[in-house]
Amino acid sequence: YQRRVHGESVKMRWWELGTVFVVAVVLSLPSRHGRFVFDDMPAIRDNPDVDSTRTTVGTVFKDNFWGQPMDSPRAQHMSYRPFTTLTFRWNVAWAGFEPVAFHDVNMLLHGIATVLFVVACK
Repeated sequence: YQRRVHGESVKMRWWELGTVFVVAVVLSLPSRHGRFVFDDMPAIRDNPDVDSTRTTVGTVFKDNFWGQPMDSPRAQHMSYRPFTTLTFRWNVAWAGFEPVAFHDVNMLLHGIATVLFVVACK
């Protein structure tokens, strides 16, 4: 990987980026077998938008993060995160409501985000 920063060439070898990815994932491993906690229950387990047998994909874009209609007077707050809800939905379609699957995807995304951060900082 090579890019120009302030007119100078900055090189990173692919193995260096791979090492950054692996370290980020390995550091996350202790959380892999954890359970759902705190807001995981309303955001994942109890959220109808996460379960494709209960709602359509279109409702993800109409509801808040908690699966409540944005205009509902009972809505907890107006948190709108459709991409996050979609990733939860894909997780459920792939592996059901198993926390380890959610943690695996989270570790993968953490590794990717860490690599992107290192690349942006170079």
